[in-house]
Amino acid sequence: MKIKVSAIALTTLFISINGMAQSDYVSDMSSAYYQQWYTDYEQTGIKINDISTIYEQQVAKRGYPKKKTVKIKMELIEHYVQLLQNQLVDPRLNKDVDKEKIQRKIDEWQTQYVMLKALLKKI
Repeated sequence: MKIKVSAIALTTLFISINGMAQSDYVSDMSSAYYQQWYTDYEQTGIKINDISTIYEQQVAKRGYPKKKTVKIKMELIEHYVQLLQNQLVDPRLNKDVDKEKIQRKIDEWQTQYVMLKALLKKI
């Protein structure tokens, strides 16, 4: 009887330790996923800022930006909006975030994209 109880206790202990390890593994995977997303989000933001500086310099010098600059900025904005949309719908990314704020950001960036698209047709 004592052996049966010990075997059951060991099995229960093993199952709970194994479950905790799997939980930590899933948490680490989610954390790695978030870190990858955040790095991409941050790098895209830096690239948008860099191309915006070039855009402003071209406008100051020529009165309008080059087509190539506008296209690059549009591509970066499109990618940035996609990252924000992913954050909005992916539970691994939207823990403790203000979804309305994210939606406002998406709307603002999409508006800027539309304006750049209209500008591109004019230059």
